[in-house]
Amino acid sequence: NNRAENRLRIVALIRKNSLFACNPDTADNLAALLTVVATCVASGVDPLDYLADVLPRLASVPKSEIGSLIPGEWRPAASYG
Repeated sequence: NNRAENRLRIVALIRKNSLFACNPDTADNLAALLTVVATCVASGVDPLDYLADVLPRLASVPKSEIGSLIPGEWRPAASYG
């Protein structure tokens, strides 16, 4: 039960933080970013390492391989070389 309550607490925090967004687009962007961060945490991936590696690579990854960049499947670029 504690695990479920802790995960719901994160949702409540995101909702509270979204109230202070300047406009709906900002709130949507904040929610998307926090979703990615929460997915990283749930997958045991450091969010900063993940974002620093994936964001520059997004433009060059073919659509057929985009699934390899989700936090559960992601491997740092250095491990490919």
